[in-house]
Amino acid sequence: MSENPLQHVFKIAPPVLFPEGEIFLSVASIDLSGKRIEWGVPGCLFSQMERILSKLRKEDIDRVNVHRKLAAQIDDLLAFKSRIVQWRRAVEFNYNQDEVRLLETEPAVYNRDVPKDSLIVLECKHDRFLSCFLTHPYCAAVIEGNEIASICWHGGNRALSIATKEKFRNMGFGSSCVRMLTRRSLAEGRRLSIGTEADNHPLIHIAIKVGYELTNKMYWISLPAKYRELIPSQVEAELSKARFDDIQR
Repeated sequence: MSENPLQHVFKIAPPVLFPEGEIFLSVASIDLSGKRIEWGVPGCLFSQMERILSKLRKEDIDRVNVHRKLAAQIDDLLAFKSRIVQWRRAVEFNYNQDEVRLLETEPAVYNRDVPKDSLIVLECKHDRFLSCFLTHPYCAAVIEGNEIASICWHGGNRALSIATKEKFRNMGFGSSCVRMLTRRSLAEGRRLSIGTEADNHPLIHIAIKVGYELTNKMYWISLPAKYRELIPSQVEAELSKARFDDIQR
């Protein structure tokens, strides 16, 4: 028995379907002291997953072998014949300040400030980055050499996503996008968060550089998109009710 027991809090939360098809079966938030962990668990699997996940002890929080064992138990629960469930350590940063200081020559632009029929858009390279810039309701990007070099967005929730083309990395473009989107989101009454895998050092560097603060550790328990057809019908039923862009975290 652990001398410092881990306090588990379980809440019903539907699995979430991300735009690229990945399924987040559960997301857990761990306080920085490692004393309390809050789980979001699908209602159809609540009692079974609670029984499995409550086995985690404070000293096991960062142990990969323990994560693998618990993920395997969830595989068995879902009747998967091979190991499909992924268990990833993540971190969450939140922007807790009231304003964002922009550079005098900030390269990033906010998509709602750029008309879709403007020359800067019409001359842009047509790729998924441009599509994201034109279709997401809240998006900032750096346009360099007639193509979008870096971009960040959120779908109306608080969770920020970011992507930078390889040839444009380490040029400050990602930080600029995050600054711009954070500033505009604050003006619209939204405080953003950045969740990322614990070893994504480039994004963590950007978050800290812009002024985001580490608030908690996380677990992401997910299923790759290619296994969508294997999930049980009861999970699929809950999944159909929740998409990433609809979740207000």
